[in-house]
Amino acid sequence: MVKTILSFCCLSLLFACGQEEEVPPLQLAADYFGLADGDRKCFSRSDGADEAWTVTKYTETDTVWQYQVQAENNGFVVQDRTLSLDVTEEGLFLSSWMDCKNACMTPNSPLKMLSNPVYDRDRFEVEATIEQLSGVLTEEVTETHVFFASEEKPINTLEGLKDGHDIQWTRTQGDDVWSHTLVFVGDEGFIGWTDSNGIKLAQVECSE
Repeated sequence: MVKTILSFCCLSLLFACGQEEEVPPLQLAADYFGLADGDRKCFSRSDGADEAWTVTKYTETDTVWQYQVQAENNGFVVQDRTLSLDVTEEGLFLSSWMDCKNACMTPNSPLKMLSNPVYDRDRFEVEATIEQLSGVLTEEVTETHVFFASEEKPINTLEGLKDGHDIQWTRTQGDDVWSHTLVFVGDEGFIGWTDSNGIKLAQVECSE
């Protein structure tokens, strides 16, 4: 009888130890898109300046986790690269950009940037009504946004070569066109950016 009880206890312990806690799907998605509260990435720019991105998680529901990526250069916000991002099980969405204090661009619904996972030649296009804040003035404008993923290719990261994608983001408002190329690697997120002015960012180790 004692042997039977001991055997049962041992089997129970083995079974319990063999079970791993399941990671929530939204956590897996956030990890894939390289978003974690308090994370910081540093970049050197082709114009000789430095830039740092700080990630803040500010909303969490059962279906979406929201993050802000704030880009700064010498303490000043870089508006074009300051993004509010929504993570869902389906993908990554742009809910606004700029710091939304002095300037803000907010679409009437979040714009899909990336699928989860990213596939070669993914393309998402949408015409959206954008609420445009500049100082104290607000107006609505219509823009077309296209996000296009390149075929997978080797990309230099801080940890060596990894497979990733260039993400072409084209934004059109009337006759004005802005084109950005973002470098994306799964489980690291965006690690590079070339903006519409031709300024190129390359990730470097943070010195602080």
